[in-house]
Amino acid sequence: MSTRDFEGEIILKGEVHTSSSDLSEEARLLEEKDIEGLVLECSKTSEYEINFLNYWFIYIFKLFLKGTSITKKLPFGYKSKNPISKIADRKDIDIKCTREKNSDIFENLNLPVKILFNIFFYIYLLYIVFLVTTNDFLNISTVLWALLIPLLFILGVRKSEEYDLLSKKSREKIMADKATEFIDEGKTKIMIIVGQGHFQKLKNKLEREGNQVQGFPSKLYFFYVSTKIVIFLIFVILVFLLFV
Repeated sequence: MSTRDFEGEIILKGEVHTSSSDLSEEARLLEEKDIEGLVLECSKTSEYEINFLNYWFIYIFKLFLKGTSITKKLPFGYKSKNPISKIADRKDIDIKCTREKNSDIFENLNLPVKILFNIFFYIYLLYIVFLVTTNDFLNISTVLWALLIPLLFILGVRKSEEYDLLSKKSREKIMADKATEFIDEGKTKIMIIVGQGHFQKLKNKLEREGNQVQGFPSKLYFFYVSTKIVIFLIFVILVFLLFV
């Protein structure tokens, strides 16, 4: 079925991943609307497909996930989607995740980018070994932080609704494709929960494809923009510390 023949509705909810109010609104929408299909930024399985090129990414990503799980109960921590999944299970709402496994984030990168990030990682890993042998522990902490730079690029750099600057497919296209899968299955009420940074681009893409979209942007958009500025400043400071 073409999305242009779709006579149902797509409910698009933008969120700041650390926002309790966004999580509450998502739960309310699931309870009040007759949702048949739900698209989430998630992985179907916690397993990883490990190879030489992605080993470093998986190792750092696991640390990243561990950090977010520790901070989930804090006001500024990432909010678990377990409450949303429980509502979906109770109401028999089908869920589609954006990836089969978390290592797909890396596999979606273009090959030259994979090679570049591997070179970056292993050079700095050797540099850390050198610093350990010279007992230069102050610089070790700086370099360890620098190892997060490729991860930040992979998770955050975007260019268009179709393709990331670094990747084969943007998250907007991946999520729109998942909505299309639901449409092809005959679902008429679909909800997509997406990070606020992807909200407007995804909304534009879905509407251009002929879908009726009801958008609910995050109420913490100002906080989202402020957080992006802070992350950018941290990135600039890290790069500065590496080269002074």
